[in-house]
Amino acid sequence: MLSEQEEASVCALFDSYCHTVLRNAIRNYTKHISIQEKYEFLAEYPETYVKKSSAQRDVYEGDHLYVVYKNRSYQLDNELLLQAMQNLQERELGVLILGFWLEWTDLKIAKELKVTDRTVRNIRSRAFEKIKKWLSLIREST
Repeated sequence: MLSEQEEASVCALFDSYCHTVLRNAIRNYTKHISIQEKYEFLAEYPETYVKKSSAQRDVYEGDHLYVVYKNRSYQLDNELLLQAMQNLQERELGVLILGFWLEWTDLKIAKELKVTDRTVRNIRSRAFEKIKKWLSLIREST
């Protein structure tokens, strides 16, 4: 059995641990929300998007769309995204392909492209902005 002083000390340590866990959970949540607000966008009519995404569709070999980077093809399911990505510079396309399709870390991408990891983040950010701008221009014209 623990003395009252030891028990109080253990309770204080546990209380401190709980506060740290909650603080970190709140930080992670707010970071997630800010990233989501920065990089995600909603369709104009979310109801139609849900209906389209839940529908069954036959898939044929000719239905697939591919983006090419360094003589390798990477499959896409969205034609608008393919068109937007075709307007990117090779480095921007490379950062997106290596990061999202091949799931490379920023450091590994940086070594491949012979740049710093901060430059990789800047290139990715620029690519996202170009894609968003292109998609907004397409939506405005329709």
